[in-house]
Amino acid sequence: MTKEEKPLVKLTTKERFLEVLQFFFTETNEKTGKTLQEVVDHFYWNLNAEVKKETIRSDIETLKSSEEFPVHEMDGYEEGMEKRYYYAGRLLNVQQLRVLIDAVMTSPVIPKDERLILMKEIRRWTTKDEGELLKNNVWVPERPTKGHATFSEDVAKIHTAIIQRHPIQFYYGSYEFDSRGKVVFLLRERTSVPEPRVYEMEPYELYWHSGRYYVTGIQRDGNFRHYRLDRMVDLSVWDDQTFYRDEHYEKKIRTVLERTFNMYSGVVMTVELKVDQRLLNVFVDKFGTEEPIYKYDKEEGVFYFKHRVLSSDGLLIWLLGLGSQVKAIHPPSLVDAMKKEITKMHTLYE
Repeated sequence: MTKEEKPLVKLTTKERFLEVLQFFFTETNEKTGKTLQEVVDHFYWNLNAEVKKETIRSDIETLKSSEEFPVHEMDGYEEGMEKRYYYAGRLLNVQQLRVLIDAVMTSPVIPKDERLILMKEIRRWTTKDEGELLKNNVWVPERPTKGHATFSEDVAKIHTAIIQRHPIQFYYGSYEFDSRGKVVFLLRERTSVPEPRVYEMEPYELYWHSGRYYVTGIQRDGNFRHYRLDRMVDLSVWDDQTFYRDEHYEKKIRTVLERTFNMYSGVVMTVELKVDQRLLNVFVDKFGTEEPIYKYDKEEGVFYFKHRVLSSDGLLIWLLGLGSQVKAIHPPSLVDAMKKEITKMHTLYE
């Protein structure tokens, strides 16, 4: 049966109006508008429905005054030309959508299947043509782990618990070797904890560090702790309980997090370092320029750095990773720790 021989579909007023809105949403932007005739042709060739220009014009007039789904007339109209209209209600442009897609694509915590679904949905927020341009993804090496299976659900739970001040409970796991020497994920924080146990916490912050989410807060014993979200299992929120959010703890937690290296806990202290000037960008990226003291020595090509940070294994590992371009000067405990670790490394390769 040819196109002309098919019986036309009769649409209700609501169906027609929604299709008009969908057409402008998927086919137009401020640079690519459509005429009334193009809308009429769309109904005929794609839906086998017949509509009149005046009916479409009336629908557009209604959408013009809409704050949520506005359709506007394009600029540059000249006498004798058909007016063109476009959907003007997009909250994000295609460049901003690209940033979102890249963030999803490169996230190490979102499972692959969920990443693909999220990217597909984001591409639907713009026109079909621009959505096609967004199909070029950032290349990311295949991840060695599967990602956080309940990522979206757990992130939502944590945000809700923080906002509504509900305690949470969960199991916590880590990778270990089993009796056969195979790497497995077990529900215990470390080998000194032989059996799975339930952790309880009053969550204060959901913290992002090195591509991972960490939940920080106060345990029932009053101690501050943080846990990696993708290692938390069977997370649940106690909706029937609330806790008092202590402002003293809140300030303390944020201060500690700002000065933490690789999420290692420790004691705050003032460190002084002698640093090759080529590492200035590395230090500014890590510490900023407001609080730390930078003293430049042009003749030596170094700067002296002074700042309050968290003394921990994380700090030691970070400094050692910078090699001979950094020398610890103060405090003596840090200098001694660096010397001992360097000696161990030297002995290891003798």
